[in-house]
Amino acid sequence: MNLPTDTDVSNFALRVNRVTALIKRSTILWLEVATEVMQAKLALKATDYEKFLRQIYLTQAIANKLLKIADQSTLHSNRAKSHLSRVDGWTILYEIAKLEPAQVTTFIDKLDADPSMIVSREVIKQFAKVKNTAAAFPLVTIASIKVSQKDLLRLDFEQFIKVKDALDDIQRIVDRCTPAVSMNVASKELQRLEEMLVKAVTADSEAELNNKEMPILPAQIINNELFLSII
Repeated sequence: MNLPTDTDVSNFALRVNRVTALIKRSTILWLEVATEVMQAKLALKATDYEKFLRQIYLTQAIANKLLKIADQSTLHSNRAKSHLSRVDGWTILYEIAKLEPAQVTTFIDKLDADPSMIVSREVIKQFAKVKNTAAAFPLVTIASIKVSQKDLLRLDFEQFIKVKDALDDIQRIVDRCTPAVSMNVASKELQRLEEMLVKAVTADSEAELNNKEMPILPAQIINNELFLSII
């Protein structure tokens, strides 16, 4: 084997790129080995599978771990493979494979967000521990607000704004308790209802304009308040 001389790899960035590429290639090869073992497991009889493992010098314990890697389909995606230069071998792949599929996706998201993140057993175990804690104590609904759209549209604009402001106050209180409490306000739905009320008020104003001597300008929204100007 002809090893490169210092002159060939004297550039630091080149050296890093060479080793990174080698690590990625070797880890991808372990994914392929895991896939081959899985295919053998599915295709061969039990006795032939055991013979197969002996002839490729794999113990049953290691083969089972490779089967776990092969079964974690998220690890075989192109997005996951793009990070394999940070995974130094099949044992780290196995630690990732032990996560739930959704956890693997979230873990890959973390790798996307932090290019400097080092993937180690400890990092993966800590990640799994946090996720398992969250799973052990899921969020529960302690309050739910459902309002008939018909009833909301019966409100005048000032009453509607008071309802909206009350929700904002609750949101601010809840936010101070984060992450213990999570609250989602249907902002888009509120905005849609607000627009419907504005149109209704505007229509009423236009109707009054045809019946009154004193003309009324259409409703205008300024800083979330309704103003009617009388000329």
